Amino acid sequence: MSDLLASAQKYWWLITGPVTVALAVALLWLRTQFATKTEFGAQSEQINGAISKLAKRIDEHAETTDHRLTQLEAATEHLPTREAMHQLALQVERQGAMIEAMRDAQRATAAGVARIEEFMIRAGGTK
Repeated sequence: MSDLLASAQKYWWLITGPVTVALAVALLWLRTQFATKTEFGAQSEQINGAISKLAKRIDEHAETTDHRLTQLEAATEHLPTREAMHQLALQVERQGAMIEAMRDAQRATAAGVARIEEFMIRAGGTK
């Protein structure tokens, strides 16, 4: 063990030199792989600006959508419901039946009046 320590003390420069060069190369390589503080700050600023613009566009779109929805609700608020339309259809059908009954009564009245006229014409001609 003492021989190993003695040779390490004798040749320490052979051990530490390549290790130092390897560490320097590793640090230079790591520097190329990661962004510097200023680059990171610039990229963060760009990303934050893009997020702010996107948030503003989303807010504008939400406001426009809310306005359009309010207009649509106002436009459809007074429209009849399905049940109201069904009731209206039933009422129109009933009125159609009543009109048909009135036509039948009018035809019967017209036939009675025609008979009365015919009778009066015959009775008036014999006097």
